[in-house]
This record gives sequence, C-alpha cells and structure tokens, in this order.
Amino acid sequence: PTRRVRDAAKPRSPPVKKGLVIPWGDLNGKDGVTAEDALLALQAATDKVQLTEDQKYLADVNGDGEVTAADALLLLQYATQKISTFPVQDPAN
Repeated sequence: PTRRVRDAAKPRSPPVKKGLVIPWGDLNGKDGVTAEDALLALQAATDKVQLTEDQKYLADVNGDGEVTAADALLLLQYATQKISTFPVQDPAN
C-alpha cells in the first residue's frame, strides 16, 4: 500500500458527516475519545479488526498515514487526559 505523506505545516481536519464534525480519535462514535477507541486502534494495528476508511482517517492521530500502536498510545493518553491535542491537529508539536 502507498503511504500518504502529509504537509507537516498544515493541520488536518476531521471528516464531516451529515453536517457534524467527527472528533479525532472517536472511532466508535460514542462518548468522545475513550480507552475503547484506543483498543480499537490497537486491534486494527495488529490486524485483529478492520476499520472503515473514516475510522482509519480518525485513528491516524499522528498523521503518518497508517494506524499503528503509536496512534493507539496517543488515543489512550488523550482519553486519560495526559495530552490535550493530537499531533495531526498541531503539527508544530
């Protein structure tokens, strides 16, 4: 598969469905970003589950074009309030 290379100077926007912005990392679409979303990302990274294209986009919170254990860790850190933004939102960090 081809890896996407993003412009590091530009933050990405989350997808919009039916006029609603879906928050980064909210893979299951309920209750915002939780440990359950981190688990889904980890399961996807290890080929235990298949994500939809929208879920893959939302799960790639480090912006490297793939869903990996690094994304799952960032999701868990966000869910436990260790971080307040994802690298994809603020590429300067």
